[in-house]
Amino acid sequence: MKLLKHLSLCLVLLLAAVFVQAQHTDDKPPPAQMPTFKFYDIEGQPYTNKQLPAGKPYLLFYYNSECDHCVLATNQLKQVMPVLKLKNVQVLMLSAETEDKIAAYYGAMSLDKYDNLEMLRDKDRSMHFYYEFRNTPYVILYGADQKVIKYFETGMIEESALKAVLK
Repeated sequence: MKLLKHLSLCLVLLLAAVFVQAQHTDDKPPPAQMPTFKFYDIEGQPYTNKQLPAGKPYLLFYYNSECDHCVLATNQLKQVMPVLKLKNVQVLMLSAETEDKIAAYYGAMSLDKYDNLEMLRDKDRSMHFYYEFRNTPYVILYGADQKVIKYFETGMIEESALKAVLK
């Protein structure tokens, strides 16, 4: 019986350590300036920096549809969309997955109701190379000048943090 208690305790501690590691990020903070990019929309059409709405801040949200933490972060993103809309922020949701998976995520997460959100594919994985991130979600808020305002290390977007930096 005592052995069973010790094994149970060890299992709980091991699971806790795995969970904490999954939430830990060892990604580097982003460079100060947004790179020149070429992504693709879910119809396969190119989308570049030149198509970014002029004079608007934007949120880069890199995700993977099979990542549970990304799903949680997407749900939190949906909760702060009214603030982003009010502050005129364009949201770029990026994934290296196929157009079909991106379109399925778009539908499953009910993202079609947000007119300030673009679903894009990073088919060349250029963002991985530029930002050198290993974990998703990877979330950065840029100003209208395409310079970093806020890097959300955990991928979770806190409304208070948004309001503080988007005056």
